Amino acid sequence: MALSQWIVLALKLSIFLLVFALGLQTNIRNIGHLLARPGKFLRSVLAMNVLMPLFAVALAAAAPLSYAVKVMLVAVALAPMPPALPRKESKAGGEESYAIGLLFTAACLSIVTIPLAMEVLERAFRAPLSMAPGKVAQIILTTTFAPLGAGLAVRAIAPRFAGRISEPVARVAGVTLPLAALALLFGFRHAIVAEFSFNGVGAITAFVLFGLGVGHVLGGDNPADRTVLALSTATRHPGMALAIASGNFPQKRDFIAALFLYLVVSALLSMAYLAVRRMRAARETDAAAA
Repeated sequence: MALSQWIVLALKLSIFLLVFALGLQTNIRNIGHLLARPGKFLRSVLAMNVLMPLFAVALAAAAPLSYAVKVMLVAVALAPMPPALPRKESKAGGEESYAIGLLFTAACLSIVTIPLAMEVLERAFRAPLSMAPGKVAQIILTTTFAPLGAGLAVRAIAPRFAGRISEPVARVAGVTLPLAALALLFGFRHAIVAEFSFNGVGAITAFVLFGLGVGHVLGGDNPADRTVLALSTATRHPGMALAIASGNFPQKRDFIAALFLYLVVSALLSMAYLAVRRMRAARETDAAAA
């Protein structure tokens, strides 16, 4: 098996375990959280499924970027939020029910929004693009619905057992993911260096900052909701983005390197955003106590 295949397998395993661990710790009520709140639902869709893709297309059309970075930006903007994000958002002070509800809703919507967006882009740029709903559903099923459903089932049948194994499962997934990232860095190091440029990194930085800003503003008055939507808008599903890019441009492999640069920049800026949010929350707590 080639190195790239091992990397993809490790990524899939890590994502499956992360979502399974999430299912072990949540309940069915959290999944429908967003559907019961129309205002929050519409703001979330506007940030993730409308404004972010529009910004990515405008950035790709206007900025002097490599072809790989342009493809990556649009593919990432169309992808739903990553399944691992709700755990990070909850630990950062975000509302768990909103984070999990947003994950489920974004996954469901992507089955419709991704093929529709590909059709719009195909007509706008007169380029042969496609992403069948069945293909999107297959990815969502294997990375989100199946492991989440399995975790929920175990929690419903054996809640104590689910509580005992959730953290060990999450730790195993947490080790697998960085190992896969290191393997990706090693396997595509030359392409990554070739794609590293001021314009490329600058565009990716602008893309992530725009996502954080839009999500923060549209998150509403609740600080926890702002944190959840900001991270969910700026951070997207790398597996889905890779499927969109490779499915439409199979002869172009450099977007894997561009995707790695996005993951690094997104991680750094998200950590900085979370640090600022934590400091502000601490100041507000101290002020209230005083």
